[in-house]
Amino acid sequence: MTMRSKARLSWIPLAVAAWVAGCGTGGTAVPSPTPEPSWPLEDEVDALDPLDEEPELLRPARLGVVVPQSGSPVLQRYAEYVLEGVRVALEEWNETGRRPIELVVFDDSGDVSRIDSLMWELERLDVSAVIGPLRPEAVEAAARARARPDLVIVSPTAAQAAGVENVYTLNVVDTEGAAALARHALDAGMTRVALLYPRSPEYTRQARAFAEVLRSGGGEIVSDQSFPVGTTTFRAQMRVIFDVRPDAVFIPASERDVLQIAPQLAYYARLSMEEDTAAMKAAPQGEPVVPLADDSVAAPIEVQVLGSEAWVSEGVRAQVEPRYLEGVISAVPLVPFSSEVGWQDFVRLYEATHRRSLENALPALGYDAAKLILSTLASGEGDAAQVAELIGTVDGLRGATGVLGVRGGIVVRRPFLVKVEGGKVVPLTPVEPTTSPDDGERDH
Repeated sequence: MTMRSKARLSWIPLAVAAWVAGCGTGGTAVPSPTPEPSWPLEDEVDALDPLDEEPELLRPARLGVVVPQSGSPVLQRYAEYVLEGVRVALEEWNETGRRPIELVVFDDSGDVSRIDSLMWELERLDVSAVIGPLRPEAVEAAARARARPDLVIVSPTAAQAAGVENVYTLNVVDTEGAAALARHALDAGMTRVALLYPRSPEYTRQARAFAEVLRSGGGEIVSDQSFPVGTTTFRAQMRVIFDVRPDAVFIPASERDVLQIAPQLAYYARLSMEEDTAAMKAAPQGEPVVPLADDSVAAPIEVQVLGSEAWVSEGVRAQVEPRYLEGVISAVPLVPFSSEVGWQDFVRLYEATHRRSLENALPALGYDAAKLILSTLASGEGDAAQVAELIGTVDGLRGATGVLGVRGGIVVRRPFLVKVEGGKVVPLTPVEPTTSPDDGERDH
């Protein structure tokens, strides 16, 4: 698998929300057929009667899936990718010889009004948990429709559902990475830190998570600078930051933002250090990227940058001169130089299961959603109550999108600290091997 394929995961947690939010049943959608009774696909499950007389220890657990297999063509394709990943997880699970799992798939057609009846059917079939729905409004409807609040719902794609009992999503905002960077700053003696971030909910949350950890460890936020989304010139913010002479600056931002910020940061850092007021006034304004042809002025970044995942992404490193990224420290959920966190294993499993190459990283979300639930079913009754009890204890679960855990009702990915050195991304912290699912034990 190429570095490009592995790097695709970096955009999933944020890009998924934008795509799913924009994929309604209008626009490119085709008219939905007349609704039919909501039943699982014939090839997914053989026996659906929860009163089956099969001995308790041999009885399969049932895993429900709610995805739009009709309606909008865009959502249909999206559902196909998610199901592909779920089936990879089931194939991997079945090879271990543990409790058999029956997959019960329902089509919600992208129509929220169908959710009530589908959840009723799933609960009647006594499923252990539900994967999906995909869109946030459908997830909310599913949570409300449950007769049993202990029925766990795991959406691979919906926006974060913090605070809703037994509802989880793989599409999480990475505050864990921000917290890890703050702890590193404290350990390294960088106690005076400035913040620079766009005014969007996800990056504001990261900035706040960083600040909370830093302050709790005795550090200080010496400057808190935000900017409107789409900003291309950062003269005002950077002058304030460099006036206070921070030990480091934490910059959670998108790839688009980093392409603008990185060269300007080097420019203004050097001007500030030289106290060249005249040059500062003459700095170009309103350009997408500040010209830096004059090496007598431009120089490598002179302040330690602690950045979000975008700072070390393949896209940024392909477009930004290496000197403007040199020394940047970032937190990432997937280690590009190691297969230990499961990405390469997932690719091999996917290609073996589906007999074709992986087209994109989206099936990884379905795989990880299923694996999160399956990790609770290795022993015991295998019912909804067991899943609800154990899912909150999951930690160190090797998935395709990183090492997963659950804390405070939220799925988190263990962050790995990396640093840009000589144009390459290298580990700043050791990459610890994780437990293989083949050992027959639950990973937590």
